[in-house]
Amino acid sequence: MDGGVVRELLGGTPEQIPQRYDAASPRELLPISVPQRLLHGTADNVVPFDMSQRFAKASGNAKLIPLPGAGHFDLMDPQSHVWPTVQKAILEWHF
Repeated sequence: MDGGVVRELLGGTPEQIPQRYDAASPRELLPISVPQRLLHGTADNVVPFDMSQRFAKASGNAKLIPLPGAGHFDLMDPQSHVWPTVQKAILEWHF
């Protein structure tokens, strides 16, 4: 992951503006009191799958739904093989 999009969004590198990266990090917001569902492709080459695994474990309030073989953009593509799982997870989510 080159971080170009994140660097552009936050206005610099983690070394230049660490406080912005901390404020934007879900991990830094723990504990989060509301239940969370994490859908993450196991073949994501942009955001490592283990990042969601670590977050779910640290959260204690998150359910990780692995999407086998899915890449980073498959989760938002209605034509992808994982779209039915994504759609089901969203439609069945209850607060």
